[in-house]
Amino acid sequence: MSWKITLSLLGMLVTNLGFALEQIEIDIGGLVSQQDKIQKLSATLDLYHNNQLGFSMNSQSLSLSPPYDALKAITLGCQAIKVNKKIAICKDGYLTLTTPSNNPLNIPFELKLASDVNSGQFIMTAIPLTQEPSNFMLKWNKHLWKIKPEINQLPLKPLTDFLKATGILDIDGLLSLQGDVTATSNDFLDANIKLSGNNLSAQSKDATKAIAKLAISSSIQAETSGAIAQGQIEFKFSDGEIYLEPIYLPINNTPISGDTEFFLDTDNKYIQLSGFTFTHQTVIAFSGSLQTTLEKTFPPDQGTINVQVYNLATLFNYYMAPYLSTNSVKPMLSETRGLILSELEFVDKQLVDFKLTAADLSTIYSFNNQDISINNANINLNWRPENCRDQSFVYWKSAVIRGVPLPETILRFKACGQQISFERNVTLPLLDGEMQFDHLDIKQLADGGVDLSFATEINNISLAALSEAFDLPPLAGQISASIPSVRLENGGLRMDSSIHINVFGGKIEIQQLQIDGMLGSYPILTTDIKVNNLDLGKLSKRFSFGNIEGKLNGTINGLRIENQKVIAFDAEFSTPANSLLPNSISQKAVENIASLGGSSPGDILSRGVLKLFESFFYSRLGFSCKLRNNVCELKGVATAENNGFYLIKGAFVPQINVIGYNRRVNWSELATRLKRISEQSSPVVN
Repeated sequence: MSWKITLSLLGMLVTNLGFALEQIEIDIGGLVSQQDKIQKLSATLDLYHNNQLGFSMNSQSLSLSPPYDALKAITLGCQAIKVNKKIAICKDGYLTLTTPSNNPLNIPFELKLASDVNSGQFIMTAIPLTQEPSNFMLKWNKHLWKIKPEINQLPLKPLTDFLKATGILDIDGLLSLQGDVTATSNDFLDANIKLSGNNLSAQSKDATKAIAKLAISSSIQAETSGAIAQGQIEFKFSDGEIYLEPIYLPINNTPISGDTEFFLDTDNKYIQLSGFTFTHQTVIAFSGSLQTTLEKTFPPDQGTINVQVYNLATLFNYYMAPYLSTNSVKPMLSETRGLILSELEFVDKQLVDFKLTAADLSTIYSFNNQDISINNANINLNWRPENCRDQSFVYWKSAVIRGVPLPETILRFKACGQQISFERNVTLPLLDGEMQFDHLDIKQLADGGVDLSFATEINNISLAALSEAFDLPPLAGQISASIPSVRLENGGLRMDSSIHINVFGGKIEIQQLQIDGMLGSYPILTTDIKVNNLDLGKLSKRFSFGNIEGKLNGTINGLRIENQKVIAFDAEFSTPANSLLPNSISQKAVENIASLGGSSPGDILSRGVLKLFESFFYSRLGFSCKLRNNVCELKGVATAENNGFYLIKGAFVPQINVIGYNRRVNWSELATRLKRISEQSSPVVN
């Protein structure tokens, strides 16, 4: 015989106790808010002989706020509870949790509870879904609590609804957790926990973080007392993929691991890491000790960091290049070898010593269809915040910077504070000539930018090598120049004064040169150029363009080149108007100049008496072009009949004039003609 008391929605007993069972708003120990609702609650209590009873409570509808909103229904009960004056024992308890997709999660448990509830134990005899035997135990005795989880190979995919509330999506894989935790009511805790996982996959709701097929093992041993915690942490990622926008890391055969001893003071927001290591196998390794505050972790208060770079290409391509990529253009390092070591020391949140050593370093840097390569480089950098007394140097066996070859070179300098100063009167071999630096200083600005300034003399640089390196129309001869001052600041290059170049018997002056974004994927160059007294004979003899005698003057104002494409300029080139004697020009030069203006005098030159002459006299030649929106507005040295303009104005008999009539020319077509003529006109070596 037993007594059965049922609490239902219409139960008078419950109604008389003052509960509204149609809808209950509760606050359970602060775990859920008052807006959370438990609906359609029913409870059953069975009383049996021999001090036994059965209990069951069920809610068919829950409406909870995150992270509890994954629970839509719950059932809790025990078929037989033995009760006496000292203890209550339930050996066949059950807890069923139901998700929005109506997937029930059944959890069997045992419960022993002393009558004063100050001691007892709770044991999950089996963990649902696990692929290997698992359990969970919680024991408490007055002020002492012990927790021991033993969860083996738990599939995460069935828990998707529960974990979704944390902002994690597409969860999969197997997770294992073993531990032993002891805690007391006076805030002492001793924990030893091991966590491992295989084929773990998940991503954040905003898709900025993700893991795929990740294999992880980790452990933590810690003791806490009040606000103080100390212990040791170890972890290892041995396989899979990690994405932390914008960094993507395929682990594969290059595991990532780390360990450290720690000391944490939460009251003073202070942390100390002793003997820490972080290793991305075959790529990079960090080690050292740090002391810092939690409010501003870096730079640390005190400490040292040692860095070893084993594979610079992998380090750059995976960790750095994603931050430098623009418009789907990604810089890359390749064919890298050598070893890089560095050491950093911090005192009072200041870097007080930095050393960098590179041995036999070789690599190729590719970005925006341009390459920079360096072979067998050795670097010894010694930096301090003040007192530039330690010598540093950079050496390379050979290097190529965007097509410009640099032979074996050593540069010595001193580095301190925000400045690097190279030795005075440094000579750098370049393109069969040399650059002599009067000074070369690099300084960091207050806004975080970089200020680079130098003055240099350029002596006998090969124009042929220069034009080949920068993919220009082939030139010949040598170039010399004086550059009094150059500054590189905020990613852009500025000239404080003009560049004077002596070439082809005349002078070229480059004024107000400015390059913005020169290290990025879309550099913009602006400048004004003056040409004075260039010897056309020396210039034309270097090509099979045709021979021209005379002097050439000209200007290019407002030249603007964006991403290596000419956008705008106002250009004017001509021979002097006050020349006393005419100069000669060959038939071939006449044909090439005429083709630039869209004319074709070749049929005239091939008929009659004109074909008997190899050259002609001219009084003036030249043109002007105003480029806007890919249209060149052409003018000549003088106006001609029928709204024409002279590109070449002849003199004496037989006289040849080249007259243009098309004043608006497509710049792309004109540039194509120039390129075609330059390709047909190979340099002539004298």
